[in-house]
Amino acid sequence: ALPGLVAPFGGAWLRGGGHLRVAALLAALARQGKAEGWLREETFTWEHVVSDGTSVTYAPGGLRARHVVCCQGAAALACPHFAWLPLTPNQGAVLDVAVPGLSTAQVLNRGAYVVPGVVPGQFRVGATYRWPPFAPEPGDADQRELAGRLAGVTALPFEVLSEQRGVRPAVRDRRPLLGRHPALPWLSLFGGFGSKGVSLAPRLALLLADYLDNRCELWPDVNLARYYKLYPAS
Repeated sequence: ALPGLVAPFGGAWLRGGGHLRVAALLAALARQGKAEGWLREETFTWEHVVSDGTSVTYAPGGLRARHVVCCQGAAALACPHFAWLPLTPNQGAVLDVAVPGLSTAQVLNRGAYVVPGVVPGQFRVGATYRWPPFAPEPGDADQRELAGRLAGVTALPFEVLSEQRGVRPAVRDRRPLLGRHPALPWLSLFGGFGSKGVSLAPRLALLLADYLDNRCELWPDVNLARYYKLYPAS
């Protein structure tokens, strides 16, 4: 048994699991992309995209491509080409906490996930799930909810160090949205992952790349064609 763990009815131990430090991974990929020349770090604007029907030019730098993929997360709601899709922003909060004495050899999950942080004795606890309208600033409600969930996992005293919030792109049927725009064949969407982006995006990115290269078909459950009927021009 783990010291301080609250588990009156026992639990299950899953071996071979792990967790991903997303911020560190993205930073490493950004460094690699800039060094190898496949990443440009700048503010993208749809107004600078010009298409002749078969290819696309992005005015700053004269970048040319056969295809554009919108990977903007919840910001895809502001994309002029995909506003018709049933994407809904959903806000989630996490706490960074210090829990002296709690083992860092595992991820705990019971009503909340408790993931070891980079600093020994610190953990990330999450996450909340809130629909609009969102509170403009971090508040007591999220902290109380997550602190209560953490107290259900461990009896050890803990200190809340900080709160972070983000917005997920949620979809009505809780399935991702991949595929081509119904009227602009040069444009595709890759999004709608909700809270499952880390686990789903790598495999589905490969699927979309193969699809755009005419090597496979998209899986019906994730193909945004299931919502073509909502497109105003259809």
